[in-house]
Amino acid sequence: MIGYKPWPIGRRIVGLHQMTDAEASAIGWDEANYSCTEMTAVLVLDDGGWITASADPEQNRGGCLIGEMDGQEVYVWPQEK
Repeated sequence: MIGYKPWPIGRRIVGLHQMTDAEASAIGWDEANYSCTEMTAVLVLDDGGWITASADPEQNRGGCLIGEMDGQEVYVWPQEK
């Protein structure tokens, strides 16, 4: 893991998709950890980096991205693989 730096400040989101097996493996998740990737969104950035949600700091499994838009709670659902 890279230490603190201002990334991703200034980056643009250029894509959104379901986490792939390759992406899950890249962060050290085995099949038991990423069995929920169908609900794990990956935000792709303009520098080639990506961001995803983890259930906890130890990255035990994927998580769901949530936000707020126009005063309403929204979920970030990726497209199917």
